[in-house]
Amino acid sequence: MKRIMVDCYLAHNFGDDLFLITLASNFPKVQFQVIANQSYNFIERLCPNINILHCVNDKCLNLLKRLKNKRDELLIIHKADALVTIGGSLYIEKPSGCNPRLLIDKYRRYFRDVVRANNAKNYYVMGANFGPYSSKSFLRFYTRFFEKFCEDVCFRDRFSANQFSSVTNVRYAPDILFGAGLPNVSKRHQVFISVIDLQNCDHFGRLSEKCEAYEQMILEYIKRYADIEYKIILCSFFGSDGDSLAVKRISVKASEANISIQELYYTDNIEEILSEISMSEIVIGTRFHATVIGLAAGAAVVPIIYSTKTLHVLDDLGFNRRNTIDLSSDEWLSLDLNTLPDPLTFNVDREKALSKCQFSALSKFIESSE
Repeated sequence: MKRIMVDCYLAHNFGDDLFLITLASNFPKVQFQVIANQSYNFIERLCPNINILHCVNDKCLNLLKRLKNKRDELLIIHKADALVTIGGSLYIEKPSGCNPRLLIDKYRRYFRDVVRANNAKNYYVMGANFGPYSSKSFLRFYTRFFEKFCEDVCFRDRFSANQFSSVTNVRYAPDILFGAGLPNVSKRHQVFISVIDLQNCDHFGRLSEKCEAYEQMILEYIKRYADIEYKIILCSFFGSDGDSLAVKRISVKASEANISIQELYYTDNIEEILSEISMSEIVIGTRFHATVIGLAAGAAVVPIIYSTKTLHVLDDLGFNRRNTIDLSSDEWLSLDLNTLPDPLTFNVDREKALSKCQFSALSKFIESSE
């Protein structure tokens, strides 16, 4: 049985956790190894071919123990048949200017990526978008990095892939989660709403100035569908990023308006959230993967865009921008109950099929060495 080390973002974020599960589900005869703490033991129950390695790299550990953990990680990578980096917004560069901390973080990240890739027998990158970034040196570094160290790099949007048109092993396929395994359930009179915490200025920057307007806009959608007797699900995908705080604030406002809603929080309950999305006739998605999975489930969707990653994927689809809300624009601030964009049903059967191409290079490697 092949052993593949997986480098992924594990912080109990619904989308990132589902990346890992979808990868493992597509290769049931491969043993995947992931470094995580004990809170991720639930993944082993969902996917028996995932092995959680409890090699904790806690900042509270002394320097010698941290160095030992890093050495152990590199040994695991070296012994594996391949290293796979899977994720979404993996390659982002914050404007560093003269900020020494941000500059140090950037060069530490360069060093980490090179050391890991250099220790891997075979290295694959999948599922990501590239950017935003603030310097040409960032693009130059990863152009050389992908060319030198990677067998295959598959981005989830054409905009990202086109930035590396000179690199022959860089390509595009639709987002991995267009092909996520969804439950076979019947639709019901239900709206699924995914929200973010725009008060988190460290993450959302100047968009935080629009937090009150954003939450009022979500409340207007809730009122619209409550008036025609839809069940309303208000969902947090990523508690550590503040989604759960936004759910609670909006829920209080809905209660004050005498509207009953169901609060839903991602606490490793992947099947429950997939079921609720799949049962919903309408999805209003601020989180990127609420939009992707809503479309894959055949719901009518209103994407709320807080990042260019959503915009690029929607442009690849040909999704009508009139049925979206771009938070970076000010046009939506004047919308009310009657002028909010309507949800759009959009056929993504082609993207569901082509999303499997994210795994095609890894599949050829596995099949050629069996």
